[in-house]
Amino acid sequence: MGKREKRAVENNVEILLMHLLKYQYQPEKRSNSWKYTIFEHRDRLEKAFRDSPSLKPYSQEIFEQCYSKARQRAAI
Repeated sequence: MGKREKRAVENNVEILLMHLLKYQYQPEKRSNSWKYTIFEHRDRLEKAFRDSPSLKPYSQEIFEQCYSKARQRAAI
């Protein structure tokens, strides 16, 4: 598991969480763009986990950190 793969998982988890938070807490601003982004980043993560199963436990290790960053970004 390389640094590039880890960074990609971290970025995808953060973006996915940010859009899920925005989707949940800003229903008046929901858009197809947000839905697409949620779909796209879930798909990217599924593919990464399928190609490198060792990345899935890594995503669980970094979840809290990613969630914190996603909350900050969603608030902006």
